[in-house]
Amino acid sequence: MLKAQYTASKAMSSVDESVAGISKSIGDSGAALQRAQDKIANMQARSGALDELLESGALEDVGGGDDDIQKELDEIGSKSNIDSELAALKAQMTASGELGSGTPSS
Repeated sequence: MLKAQYTASKAMSSVDESVAGISKSIGDSGAALQRAQDKIANMQARSGALDELLESGALEDVGGGDDDIQKELDEIGSKSNIDSELAALKAQMTASGELGSGTPSS
């Protein structure tokens, strides 16, 4: 009797889905969406755990903390300091007459 009720319910569900225009692919899409949400939740949990381990010092940040952009900005800053120092030296030498002749002084 239970088997008959199950079969009848399954048949009614199938008919209802057909009438409503719902196909099995929608159920498959729902399952795929649930798997994607599970994967996202898993990755968020892993990321949170890694953040906690880094903050606690249990893991070492091998990246060094500076990214490539920050390194480039630091290099540009140091180059501009060198350029300004060179310009100041040239100005001093020009003012003292050592650079103006174009020939080395002896």
